[in-house]
Amino acid sequence: WGHDSKIRLIYLLLSIPDVEPDAPTDGTAIKPKAQRNTDKVLDSLRSVEKGGFHMTESYFWLQMVSYQIALMHKEMNIPAHQANVIPVADIPSFDTFYRRPICQSLRNALLVDKHYSRKLIDSDEAFHGFVLPDLKPLPSLVR
Repeated sequence: WGHDSKIRLIYLLLSIPDVEPDAPTDGTAIKPKAQRNTDKVLDSLRSVEKGGFHMTESYFWLQMVSYQIALMHKEMNIPAHQANVIPVADIPSFDTFYRRPICQSLRNALLVDKHYSRKLIDSDEAFHGFVLPDLKPLPSLVR
């Protein structure tokens, strides 16, 4: 289990929406659940990392991957309100996503240090709950 595996897990859980039980199974369309996969990602990371799970770092990477997915959808001309209704066959593979030049920053496991001071990231508050960055804000498409 390493950094690339963490990014892959987050990408897959965010990009492939959960399907309601009554949704078509032919792979051409999906009916997303109302709840976003954020909780599922954090629960999965908590399960894999066990005592090493760090809430702020996990949420940081979830946000960074989510941001890159949003940029990719924007490049693909997929409106934000339709991003969860993409045909499964049109969802890029993780390798395709990860090789995009704009995604290269995700490969740097130390990227968190550009946003958080060591003092803050090593605090109990950051370990057990999410805290906002103190050095550089998290990226957002909303301005």
